[in-house]
Amino acid sequence: MAIAAPAAHAELVLDLTGGGTVFPCGGCGDASGRTFGWEFTVSGTITVDGIGVWDEGADGIGPDVLAGLWNDAGTLLASVTIGNGSTSVASALVAGEWLFESIAAQVLNPGTYRVGSVFYNLTPLARVDSLTLSTIPEISVVRHLVGPGGANSGLADPTDTFGNQVYGPTLRLAMPASEPAGLALAAVGLVGLTALRRRARVG
Repeated sequence: MAIAAPAAHAELVLDLTGGGTVFPCGGCGDASGRTFGWEFTVSGTITVDGIGVWDEGADGIGPDVLAGLWNDAGTLLASVTIGNGSTSVASALVAGEWLFESIAAQVLNPGTYRVGSVFYNLTPLARVDSLTLSTIPEISVVRHLVGPGGANSGLADPTDTFGNQVYGPTLRLAMPASEPAGLALAAVGLVGLTALRRRARVG
């Protein structure tokens, strides 16, 4: 089993904060698995740059899993393969953590989107039902979903309503780009040069 990278700081679009029970899927299949996820609306434009899956116990998720992000038209905007070596991100729920992979930055304008990840028989474990969670102000969870088909249907846009809360996947907000160090140093140098010239004229 690969060792996950050290826990990183990230702003999660959705994070678990408490409650729920551990769910091992018993009918997802062992070949291609089955997708579970959730639908959400965006009220103000956000940019996301990573997809993560829940790692119960922070001890690894088992086989690598696929995860994806779709718009309301069913277009796959991004997908990643997440495994035990993916970047770990701390959760408010100390029963586990998130494992993340980066995606090309996706600008999500106001509208409806879906995020889902693949589950196999017994792996990875998910947190289900009676969960408390936190989200960024710009999103609202609409419903919980499962991909069409049955066991071994693989990564598919999860469009069928599922009656239980299931949190496998989440998303990561893109952080604003900071000012390049070179530009900052150049600005400091320019200020210093201007001050020297002023002193020279005074003298």
